[in-house]
Amino acid sequence: MKNRISYWIAVAVPALVLYFIMTMYSSPSLVFVLVVLYIFVYRPILNMIRLMSLNAIERRDIWKLFIPFQNGKYSKILWLGQA
Repeated sequence: MKNRISYWIAVAVPALVLYFIMTMYSSPSLVFVLVVLYIFVYRPILNMIRLMSLNAIERRDIWKLFIPFQNGKYSKILWLGQA
């Protein structure tokens, strides 16, 4: 996923789907579970794929992306594709 636009789409489309689910369903537990899955599972995996394709992170450091707010130091690489 070296292409910046494909990363943005991969981030935005599920977020939009979550928004539409929140507006359509009144079940707060469903929305909570989906938001937690998006934040703590989907985004770290997506960031891992992006950072590994840009050779910005080593395989042994992948686990650090699952710690909240640890991908902040990679934000410029993730969003702009440059160091």
